Amino acid sequence: MANQKGFYIGIDLNDDWTQIGYYTEGMQEPETVSLVAGEEYYRIPTVLCQMPGTKAFCLMDSQGERARREDVAYLDRLLGRSLGGEQITLGAQEYAAPKLLSLYLKKLLRMVPGLSEFSQIQKIAIHLKRLDDKVVRLFLELLEPLGISREDVTLLDDGESFCHFAMNQPRELRQYDNVLFVCEGDRLSCLYLTKQGKKSPVTVDITEQVLGELPKEAEKRDGAFAGAVSRVLKGKLVSAAYLTGEGLEGGWMKEALTVLCRGRRVFQGRNLYVKGACYGSYLQAQKENPGYLYFSEYKLKRDILLRVHDAQQVRFHALAEAGSSRYEVSASCQVLLSGEPEIEVWLKSPGSSEAGIRSLKLTDLPARPDRMTRLQVELYAGEAGRLCFKVTDLGFGSWYPASGREWEYKIDE
Repeated sequence: MANQKGFYIGIDLNDDWTQIGYYTEGMQEPETVSLVAGEEYYRIPTVLCQMPGTKAFCLMDSQGERARREDVAYLDRLLGRSLGGEQITLGAQEYAAPKLLSLYLKKLLRMVPGLSEFSQIQKIAIHLKRLDDKVVRLFLELLEPLGISREDVTLLDDGESFCHFAMNQPRELRQYDNVLFVCEGDRLSCLYLTKQGKKSPVTVDITEQVLGELPKEAEKRDGAFAGAVSRVLKGKLVSAAYLTGEGLEGGWMKEALTVLCRGRRVFQGRNLYVKGACYGSYLQAQKENPGYLYFSEYKLKRDILLRVHDAQQVRFHALAEAGSSRYEVSASCQVLLSGEPEIEVWLKSPGSSEAGIRSLKLTDLPARPDRMTRLQVELYAGEAGRLCFKVTDLGFGSWYPASGREWEYKIDE
């Protein structure tokens, strides 16, 4: 990763624990913050503690001793309670769960070495198990009180975090397919990564497969995991396999490792998703072609463009790019209307010469001379990530006052 000023933050968050990592100038790869210096104690409980005799909150320590003391109040499940809009009563004080989660994130960020001001943060990428419009809105709003704008926050699911991690490994590890095996508790699943196309950017597809539950007994667990690995990898050309999750720790693998290591490299780690989020935050901040595009149900499949005339030439003004999260789409511009009262939107796949065209009719627009109507065009994410356009008549100065007319359209990508 090229040297750049500022911090690029990755966060992996769930209701039980959170990891935070960072990349900044002079680092070869992202670092993950540990609760204990020199150890891989990356999982920070998603808990706020309130010590006796004070209203201040703090994080749990590495051994969780603050939570075990009877005189310490602690608040857990901050993510789920925030999504539920819960009001939490502690003593005589009532707290909104989202504000507590925002405070938790603030304290996490204070743990990043060398980060003295949040203005140093260039981009934050937050990894969550699943994304929808509700959870995205929550996190975009949570960080604003910390002085971190919505434009500097992005959210990733399992597939995208794995994609960024795998596609930023050495070339020999991503020559062919990659696979990630995940086991939390006894539940085993995998993410299988394939690449389509030979020209940059290649398209990255990730499929998720639930593989069932592993037995609790070590000997049976090893055989069951080996069988699951064999079924997933049969007939596949895989450069690297990755393992993560507490359910794959403990040194019980023997037969499974023999299967995994046949013709491929195998890595086990506790911080894969948070490192992937760090890579994602850096790449999105740079807005450069990383050589790959990741698509999922919440990603735009096509560029969204306005067809405009500029200095007698036809050109296309990009409002959103393929590969962007539909939940985070937010763009606006102003145009002068020429010709028919309509806005022409083009939907174009990367590398394709063909496009779908949508004409947004501006019914009952006041009649004015050509190029004497200024329009505000906004593209944003509606409910369930549906794309919405809003067009507002701004008139043309004192000559042609604004009519106040607005037009709203929902479009299918």
